[in-house]
Amino acid sequence: MRWMMRSLLALSACLAASSDAAAGWIVIKNETKQALVVVEIAGTPNRPIQGKPVKIQPGETYREFQPGTGQKTFAIYDAGKLNAPLAQQTITWRIEDSTFSILSDVKGTKLINGDLAKK
Repeated sequence: MRWMMRSLLALSACLAASSDAAAGWIVIKNETKQALVVVEIAGTPNRPIQGKPVKIQPGETYREFQPGTGQKTFAIYDAGKLNAPLAQQTITWRIEDSTFSILSDVKGTKLINGDLAKK
């Protein structure tokens, strides 16, 4: 019974220590006037693997929790035309929360770091 209590105490100490680890949210906001579909792309360039598509209406956001820094590639599609992406871009985020905006103009559609655009 004592070994069980010690194991539980050790486990709770590990969990408490790991809660101080850096983590944050990735937020992608649709700042266009059209509904878009955002899909994560993983794998190699010659064998891409698409994640679950997420439809984002104008002004809506998509949030995803990340346990640390990293990179992801996203493809952005017009919700009515899913045959060819409007853009495909790799984003990088730091430890804290990061906001990215989807913008569209005559040159095309882009995913920009909203944190850097505000500075």
